[in-house]
Amino acid sequence: MGILSFIMLALFVWVSFILGKKAAASENKNDFTRLLIGIMFAKFAICIMGVLTYDKLFSPINNLYLIPFFAYYLLYSFFEFRILSKLGYQK
Repeated sequence: MGILSFIMLALFVWVSFILGKKAAASENKNDFTRLLIGIMFAKFAICIMGVLTYDKLFSPINNLYLIPFFAYYLLYSFFEFRILSKLGYQK
């Protein structure tokens, strides 16, 4: 299951970067902003679905598994935002 998660994350990051490059090259800078917000919302929705699925399938005793999950989520979001923001400022 771990390798599948990594492949899905890598695919999501790759698609996000390709779409970000296209939106950054667009004359309309609102396209880039909309894309950035859309990517962040999609990632958040996918993560929430993953947490709910894990909770239903494995019924963990406590919710401590959420701490590292959201720590990685916040770390990934920070770097994603920085990289895509730099990409948006390029001409």
